[in-house]
Amino acid sequence: MSFQKVIGGGAMILALSGQASWAEVSPQDVWADWTTYMEAYGYRVSATETDRGDRLVLSDIELQVELPEGETEGGVTIALGDITLVGMAGGTVSVDIPDRMPILVTFTGEDGSGEAKLDYTTEGYEMIVSGAPEKMVYDYKASSVGLALTELTGAEDALEIATASVTVADVVGQSRSETGDLHRMTQEMTTGAVRYAADFKSADKNERFVWDGESASMRLNSRSDVPQSPDWSDMPALLKGGFAVSGDFGFGAGRSNFTVTEDGETVQGKSSSQGGTLAMRMNGERLGYEGRFDSLAMEIVGGDLPFPVAFDAAKAGFNLGMPLSKQDAPQKFDLGLLLGDFTMSDFIWGLFDPAAKLPRDPATLAIDLSGTMTVLTDLLSEENIASDDVPGEFNSVSLNDFRLSLAGTELTGRGAVEIDNSDLSSYDGMPKPVGDIELALKGGNTLLDSLVEIGLIPQEQALGARLMMGMFTVPVSGPDDLKTRIEFTENGQVLANGQRIK
Repeated sequence: MSFQKVIGGGAMILALSGQASWAEVSPQDVWADWTTYMEAYGYRVSATETDRGDRLVLSDIELQVELPEGETEGGVTIALGDITLVGMAGGTVSVDIPDRMPILVTFTGEDGSGEAKLDYTTEGYEMIVSGAPEKMVYDYKASSVGLALTELTGAEDALEIATASVTVADVVGQSRSETGDLHRMTQEMTTGAVRYAADFKSADKNERFVWDGESASMRLNSRSDVPQSPDWSDMPALLKGGFAVSGDFGFGAGRSNFTVTEDGETVQGKSSSQGGTLAMRMNGERLGYEGRFDSLAMEIVGGDLPFPVAFDAAKAGFNLGMPLSKQDAPQKFDLGLLLGDFTMSDFIWGLFDPAAKLPRDPATLAIDLSGTMTVLTDLLSEENIASDDVPGEFNSVSLNDFRLSLAGTELTGRGAVEIDNSDLSSYDGMPKPVGDIELALKGGNTLLDSLVEIGLIPQEQALGARLMMGMFTVPVSGPDDLKTRIEFTENGQVLANGQRIK
């Protein structure tokens, strides 16, 4: 299903577990706000409305959407249980839902149809809507919110479901819905413990997947801006019209376990972390992702693995930022990766270094890149996504930081180059770089000695590596502390410490 349908459908569910008082709103205003928002995402909304003065009872609620052209033909219908909107003193509205609300999702496609039955459950649920029709505020809380998939039917290879559920404790949040040239929805939410479980079997019972886990807490901050009457088939125009979405998701310490069985073979694994964050941004100028995990640990055993695989990292993270829209001028990009204080189990080390000749200090890999690029076409245009044409070109690249420390050796580097895209002859069809990169290596010779001693590489290969280091590096404070400066010149030459190598 397309991106906007996921956002819109998710927003409706969040509105029940999450969607200031200076004016008045009525139950009809709240229902109109919901339908306007969902229709903006391509849903057809229908319900039986029973107006009882200060309360509006909504029954037989359905959200229908057709899959867009280019995807599997068909559609999805979401049927919700009854919801009652109650007008309160002071011009506010209470949103009342049953403690257990059934949800039915039916889907049709080229391969037939099917349905999924879910139960949405709450304890201590309360939502109060205040503000004004064009600027509503939804304050909500619940001691517990749960969603469970109870039945999945229709497909020939339908799964047999023993368990598929998630429960969230101590939910507190606020959503704001503002209508103008853009329909803006912002949300802030915090929770207590989050627990999830799944147990699926294939129809022939030859495959089974079991997964469970928990996190101590969760937080969410999000915002979406949607133009009035959006055309989702033209994403570049939609972005230029003001469409934007952003979200920051954080989670506390947690753990998970999984077991996968297929044709009699079983793979088991477990993971844990002390928490982390995930973030996403998209607007008319940029697309960005960022993530961080603290004290990440994983262990996998079984299947085709001849031995248990276990590792952990004190820190792990990534970031990516890039332009989306066509512009004549260069635009900024960035890319980063961090795997900090990475360690493996002694069992894995012992497979190739039983005598512990290599230092087993934690390893680190850090890469930080930035630069500029020219986007030659709107990257999210359906026509250009299907095209084989090059969508852009790099104008400059900066290596802000590079560090690899492993087995007592450390390699670091930084530098920057400008890219001449008009010169494709100096580097055999590749654009010409102009600039320099500085690298430093500590402990390289010692590592080579250890690798030869434990038999991982022959002496002849180690000798060749030493000759290369001697040709392209110079000593700093000793024979095992080396550096080099690689320069890419304007006339297409490559120099190492002033010595021409190309």
